[in-house]
Amino acid sequence: MRKISIVLLILLHALIAVLLSANLNVWADEASSLFTTNAPILEVLKNSLVIEEQAPLYFLVLGLWRTIDDSFLWARLLSIIFSLFSIKIFAELVQRFVPKGFVYLFTVFFSLHPFLIWASSEIRVYSLTILLSLLLLKVFVAEYLDESFSRKNSFLMILTAVIAVYTNYYLVFLLFGFFLYLLLRSREVKLFRFLCEMFVVALLSIPLIFIIIEQMNLITSDGFRKDKSIVEGIKNLWNFFLTFTFPMGIFPLDEQQTIIASVRNWLARVFFLTITILAFRWRREIFNFELEALAIIFLTVGSCLLISYFLLGITYVQVRHASVWFVTVIVLLMLVLSRILSKRLLFLFACLMAIMFAYSFYLEYLPMAKRGDWMRVARFIEERETENQPVIVFQAYDALALMAHYRGINKILPDEEFFKWGLESDPGSEAAFRKQIGFIISKIPVDAEEIWLATDETCQNPKTQAACADLENFISSNYTILLQKDFYLERLRLLRKKP
Repeated sequence: MRKISIVLLILLHALIAVLLSANLNVWADEASSLFTTNAPILEVLKNSLVIEEQAPLYFLVLGLWRTIDDSFLWARLLSIIFSLFSIKIFAELVQRFVPKGFVYLFTVFFSLHPFLIWASSEIRVYSLTILLSLLLLKVFVAEYLDESFSRKNSFLMILTAVIAVYTNYYLVFLLFGFFLYLLLRSREVKLFRFLCEMFVVALLSIPLIFIIIEQMNLITSDGFRKDKSIVEGIKNLWNFFLTFTFPMGIFPLDEQQTIIASVRNWLARVFFLTITILAFRWRREIFNFELEALAIIFLTVGSCLLISYFLLGITYVQVRHASVWFVTVIVLLMLVLSRILSKRLLFLFACLMAIMFAYSFYLEYLPMAKRGDWMRVARFIEERETENQPVIVFQAYDALALMAHYRGINKILPDEEFFKWGLESDPGSEAAFRKQIGFIISKIPVDAEEIWLATDETCQNPKTQAACADLENFISSNYTILLQKDFYLERLRLLRKKP
């Protein structure tokens, strides 16, 4: 594939990602990244471990990056750069697995994939996770599938693995997948070589071990945990897999689960059933060590995500956390399709994907806002506010997102303890956020005759609005509504204290 073709795809991805990044508001998770990195470097390290409860490397890099410019667009640019390198690495990697005639088609699929574009516009670790997944897979292929043993490749494996561990704990799942493949399908000398490399990685990761144990204790002991089931866990994995292979929005809302979504689900089932049947029929022609390696890695990472769901709960195994699985799913799919489908059928598949991608972008960016729509909320308040009208935000975590955009004259409350609160009971019960609501009510200044109140979709969704009962009862007893405006997954009200 000519380099100019890759350059054009990189430029197209960059254009789309920059336009979205410039026009989409910061949401709570991104605001958390900005808060975490808005400090001296040692404080950033502490925040990443204590507040974010994550591996620290991405936040350290982001903190240094933001010393040049502290705008949210500049922060998103770092994620865009990671994605652009990912496109280049993917193009190089996919050439190793598929015929030349298919390389460009598959690279287009990857570079314009809604999930990659979404990751590019996030001030979070996901874009870097995708890049490191590709680098790990590329180094593993070179050293163990192509048997290009050298000190350079061994050093690259150790270096990339250490960076991965210090960036995203879930990237260890890929390393475990490599280990299982070598254990099951490779010679002992390869397995011994890999174990030696991983021993060095483990030694260099010792500082993280005690931190991870402490973070695990905090996660598993903090707050309410929903009951878990194998059915829900597998359904969760299937949804991740569909998002990567037949995308229809990254975070579709309940009202977006239309007949089109049902058609997509059945189409995907029929498609993958057909692929499975064809693969079994022609197994002697298509199965080799490459496909075995990718299949084992794919199953291993998926299984590790399922185990994480049981250990940590659904909160820590969302589609964004499955970014560690994204590359393996795509590369395996591309390899299977290139061996089963003719060019004509692949062209039909490409047309189907073009429709799915377009519809996915339509669903994801129709409101041209991320969760909370904080850019428009901030502008709306600034245009109408007067002095002594504090802005109260529920949930407390969301106050950081509003702070990223608001340039008005009033104080945003709460202004502390943003990360203290979690789910306290069943999401649909009145006790779900009782302590947090009590804290937020206590932050309302007693001398404020009028206040702005922003509440998230929890208070509007019929399935969860009971969780806001304490807050709504307090408001109805003490205030009258002067103005109400609904934004994307956020409701804003101007309230006046009753006589």
